[in-house]
Amino acid sequence: MPGNLARCEPEQHLLAPTAHVPNSRLPVLVYRGVLQGFSAEDMLELIESNDWIKGGQWKAYGVAHFHSNVHECYADIKGQSTYELGRSPIDAKLNGEGNEIGMRLRVAEGELFFLRAGISHCSIESDRDYQFMGLYPKVLINLYSPPEFL
Repeated sequence: MPGNLARCEPEQHLLAPTAHVPNSRLPVLVYRGVLQGFSAEDMLELIESNDWIKGGQWKAYGVAHFHSNVHECYADIKGQSTYELGRSPIDAKLNGEGNEIGMRLRVAEGELFFLRAGISHCSIESDRDYQFMGLYPKVLINLYSPPEFL
């Protein structure tokens, strides 16, 4: 495992509820480049050592969905992808004030982001070689905290 783990403050994005998606009062957390140079195995070892477990490793997943009772961590292993967060396909694109509902998040290799329970998400555009790992809290007590190493 690389010895020089980057420390960084996460980007924080709050997403308001919509007519069809609860979203969360807790922010989406994005750690840019924090795992740059890590292999998938090293990413897994580091994140699992903080009581998160691997749910799977995938390419782009383009179906909008949310998890009502569990947070999710995505570790970008290879390539880039753009995610649509916080809006279902049947929600309006703009709210009553004319502001965009939800957000688009572009992620790249070595980046990590945490989706809080209730946040709608789907990949809308990805590199052909894009791969990510999805991880979930081992126990419910850790639901509100990202791993301590960040």
